Amino acid sequence: MLILNAFAKNVAIRLCETNIRCNAIAPGATETPAAEKWAEGTQPGGDTMLKYAEKYANISLPMTKPIDQAYACLYLASDMGRCVKGQVLQVCNGAFL
Repeated sequence: MLILNAFAKNVAIRLCETNIRCNAIAPGATETPAAEKWAEGTQPGGDTMLKYAEKYANISLPMTKPIDQAYACLYLASDMGRCVKGQVLQVCNGAFL
């Protein structure tokens, strides 16, 4: 995550006087077949991942849907996000608060 933050900010700083924006999306757990198996503990290595994930995120919250990630991308790409530069938008349903 730190590399993503630094990359987005560095590129945004270099391009801030242009119309080019650089932002990033940091997705949380997203409803996919692999993520559902991981949450159930049936994904290979899932037990180990679950143990570590519980230390850093609130995994009891509902997963986000892929459309939630798409909406965030659309916002940043649209005129509504025209003044948003160098930001990392977490779309995680509050799991990383």
